[in-house]
Amino acid sequence: MMFLINYIPEWTVHLGFLLGLGLIFTSFVLYFVPFVATYRLPILLVGIIVACAGSFVEGVYYSNNWWLTKVREMELKVAEAEAKAAQVNVQIVTKYVEKIKVVKEKTNENIKYIETYITKHDNSIVFPKSFIMLHDSASQNEVSGSTGSPDESPSDVKASELLSTVVENYGTCYELRETVVAWQDWYKAQKEVFENTFK
Repeated sequence: MMFLINYIPEWTVHLGFLLGLGLIFTSFVLYFVPFVATYRLPILLVGIIVACAGSFVEGVYYSNNWWLTKVREMELKVAEAEAKAAQVNVQIVTKYVEKIKVVKEKTNENIKYIETYITKHDNSIVFPKSFIMLHDSASQNEVSGSTGSPDESPSDVKASELLSTVVENYGTCYELRETVVAWQDWYKAQKEVFENTFK
């Protein structure tokens, strides 16, 4: 029924309803007119049927228009919420980019420190292979595979290389931390925007 509403001009529904009322009125008031007196019952029945059908379709139109109005109101609210959400996104991304920039700057400064002060000690600091094996296992979240006595022979890993790896890993860790915090902030902000819009 609802899809037919799109094809029936609204004025015809009003006209049909009024026509039905007019026929009912005619059958009761103009009963003394010979034509009306002869066909009074059919006029009354047609009037009742047309008025009832018109009344029903009027109700359908009213309901349809009411829902269309609600849909338009909701579309406006969604558009408003999306606009606010976009503004919040810009703020969160800007804050996130700035925090990542600070983390990278600190990581780069620490790498420069290593290059300046630690590299010159590379030949005097020697790490045993067991130390490097434990470091590599821990970096993969694994337990060191060493069984029996540890390998104490010297490794080829330089102190500056090891520290650079550690500093970069810490930097990556803080970048990931800031990413998680940014996602949490984004979720909270979006939730607040949409909850406030649809109160």
